[in-house]
Amino acid sequence: MPGSGTPRGRADRLPDLVVIGAHMGHPYEELLIEYMLKWPNLHLSNSAYLAKYMHPALIRFMGSRRGRGRVLFASDHPFLPMERALDAARALPLDEGPMADFLGGTAERILEKQTVADLLPDQLRLMASTYPDEVAYRNLGDGASITSAGGSGVQPAGPRAPSPGRGEGGPGRHRPRGRTDLDFIVTYSAVHKIGAVTVPMNNRLSPPELRAILEHAEVTAVVCSGAFAEAVAPLSGSLPR
Repeated sequence: MPGSGTPRGRADRLPDLVVIGAHMGHPYEELLIEYMLKWPNLHLSNSAYLAKYMHPALIRFMGSRRGRGRVLFASDHPFLPMERALDAARALPLDEGPMADFLGGTAERILEKQTVADLLPDQLRLMASTYPDEVAYRNLGDGASITSAGGSGVQPAGPRAPSPGRGEGGPGRHRPRGRTDLDFIVTYSAVHKIGAVTVPMNNRLSPPELRAILEHAEVTAVVCSGAFAEAVAPLSGSLPR
């Protein structure tokens, strides 16, 4: 996202954007409570974070007038099974109303208010026309980024090019990079455009963990780069046809 790299800078520039932070923001819960008090469209989710470990200040916030409906329930199934996550959530010391909001009421309210979002290529195109000289997408893993190409599209890019007088390029422009990140964006969006559902995978997972996710999701196809073909090949026999 263009602009300041801090939540404060982004929320100030895009006040109508609804943001749901994942994994509780631990260990910065108290700071995030301050942020949520300032920005009404900022929420948290306890995805992959068992409710029994929630910060006491956050639980008090969830039950308060200003904090009710600001935290959404989530699990991390199958690694944090839904049943275990629900049991821990229902054990929180919350009144009936705040508990109902936490377990689904807030998510329903947020989703009902949202119009159908554009897919990632459409979002990148919009950001390119609005912020033609800034980064529109960045891969935090290796620093690769995508920026506008004359405000009319996107291109894979790398570190910021030198300013005029010190080399090619200019302020806000980037050197071209390999196509890996752009290929991912195109593939990911194409799946949605045909009406299917994607299940992103973490390449750090072990084969048994990958198998558990693939079987639970009942996938019909696996798309990966050649670098991960060897890890995926042994799992192909267990996939539904």
